[in-house]
Amino acid sequence: PACTRFIEEGIRELLKARRILCGSYVYGYYLEDNGYNKTIFEFMQNELESFTEKLSEMVARPYLRTPRSTIVDMTLKVRRKRHEFIRAVSKG
Repeated sequence: PACTRFIEEGIRELLKARRILCGSYVYGYYLEDNGYNKTIFEFMQNELESFTEKLSEMVARPYLRTPRSTIVDMTLKVRRKRHEFIRAVSKG
């Protein structure tokens, strides 16, 4: 139903972000520590992780306590952070 689509989109984004984070821990472990690149990588990884956890706390409940607009906003933030992270990693 249309009234629950925002929750479905939030959960879908949550799964995508967690999949990226899962692979990023392995990538980060083997990433050469030349200072700047690894620091930026870890910063962006932590940001994505933080936003992902916030979204998870909002949608992974038997009863929603968070307003729809807040969930939609957090879903968009997670999507943006995920795309930024992927772009940064692909550029090196």
